Amino acid sequence: RGISINLTSIILILAGLYAVIGAIGNWDWFMENRKAIRWVELIGRNGARVFYILLGTVLIVIGTLFSVGIIG
Repeated sequence: RGISINLTSIILILAGLYAVIGAIGNWDWFMENRKAIRWVELIGRNGARVFYILLGTVLIVIGTLFSVGIIG
């Protein structure tokens, strides 16, 4: 089996890192994005930050599972 980093794995992991870092950094430009603002309005800014940290973590895990061949 082994590790086989492919484009899908890289994209998922990078997208996950982007979401986690943007949420932890509480960047205005990230949290005021047209898609993020919907979550901010629905569950508040801190709730949206938690959502994006969880979403990013899931993306990182899925990307990692792809790269080690467990899924995909």
